[in-house]
Amino acid sequence: MEKFLKNKIFISGGIYNNKSIFPNTKEAFQKAINANCGIYFGVLLSKDNNIIVYEESALERNLKIKNPQKSLTYDEINYLSFHQIMTLDKALSIINGKVPIIIKIGTNENKKIINLILAKLKNYPGDVGFVSNSSKIIYGINKTNKNLPVGEILTKDKPKELFHFMIKTTFKSVNIKYFDSKDIFNIRKSGQIIMGYQEDENLANKEFFDSLIIKGGTDE
Repeated sequence: MEKFLKNKIFISGGIYNNKSIFPNTKEAFQKAINANCGIYFGVLLSKDNNIIVYEESALERNLKIKNPQKSLTYDEINYLSFHQIMTLDKALSIINGKVPIIIKIGTNENKKIINLILAKLKNYPGDVGFVSNSSKIIYGINKTNKNLPVGEILTKDKPKELFHFMIKTTFKSVNIKYFDSKDIFNIRKSGQIIMGYQEDENLANKEFFDSLIIKGGTDE
């Protein structure tokens, strides 16, 4: 069940250049599939209960609205966006088990989105993991389906959340910039798979990690 989380590169948002190809689009995902890379993407629930493929912070930044998914429908978000936004249904139909995926659920989401996602994944043919920096989301996934791999995002601001004994996780996602070899050694003692998140192409210390999550690769 957890094998796909090891020795793999996951591309956040797919492979894009922000000119002709944008993150979290059909084209970006297809390029990641062609490169045989796993795909890491965020999801949010719109006002009209559509699951959209978009990072929570990026949507707020681009639309300049706080928690826009809470007040806008999918069509309204699409209208305000500078590129077409995919639904989770569309993303799953494109990937269709060709490469593994990790789905990031936003901090401001709740149990409703978990249930909707799991219903859509019922007959999905590929490997899927979840990740969040919200203990409530992680707990909700574990309570709903104990067999799904779920990870916790560790950040510079809250690096010690990981050993909360009430929260069961399969892996930890850590930003390579903020965690040194000693930190990684301490996390590894817990028996967790460790995925390093890298924001640029400098893959320093990558040997410390079981897999890597790389910010969307640039396709020129």
